[in-house]
Amino acid sequence: MFALINAVSATQFDPGTSKRRFRIAVTDMFVELVWPQLIELLEREAPGVDVHAVPYTLEGTHHDLREAHVDLAIGVLTQHDHSLRSTWLFEGSYLLAMRGDHPLAGRTIIMDKFLSARHLIVTMSGDAHGFVDSYLNQKGHSRRIASTVNHFSIVPKILRASDLIAAVPELISQDYGFVNGLWMGELPFSVDPTSLYLIWHARHDRDPGIVWLRTHVERLLQERWHDIMTKSPCSHLTSKAIA
Repeated sequence: MFALINAVSATQFDPGTSKRRFRIAVTDMFVELVWPQLIELLEREAPGVDVHAVPYTLEGTHHDLREAHVDLAIGVLTQHDHSLRSTWLFEGSYLLAMRGDHPLAGRTIIMDKFLSARHLIVTMSGDAHGFVDSYLNQKGHSRRIASTVNHFSIVPKILRASDLIAAVPELISQDYGFVNGLWMGELPFSVDPTSLYLIWHARHDRDPGIVWLRTHVERLLQERWHDIMTKSPCSHLTSKAIA
């Protein structure tokens, strides 16, 4: 039904009068990053338009785009075929986070100490495997995933109250609310930065509503990225505790 309703509206779009509803697959990290600005934009320029955030997963979201269950996605592009279109947004690396008085805090973390620690990871699918694990596996290493969660926002609270450590995206670690009370340091190895994309299906290339929405989402995301990274509490990081 969602796809049929949007198909009828796909030939014309006036943001000032439209009553369309759009669905964007996104993680909570990007909701916190850009949703307030997106809602402000809609209230000002498209008061009848609704935007719903739906869960993002690496595999499921690409399927949802192909099946027209969602209009846009913000995340990693792992499947390349002619049915999906994308715009590169930015890339981000990872930092190591733990509570400020963790036994490993305040020192250079060597690989053996990193591997023997208990790790927390954020996974939208529930799979206890991330980009760091892919790198470790290539080098013949593995780590203990002691806990998984499906929201980035809960990570600092867990770290502050436990001995768990976590490799977190550089982007989310730039928020003072996130890093408060945590020690932030470098990983004991280099992981290739992760590229983030705005993704849509080829059928929507000329849909004026989705073109309008993705243009604004792209702009808002890049503006927020630039603003956050230039005011980073972890900029020029070697290793530091954030009080």
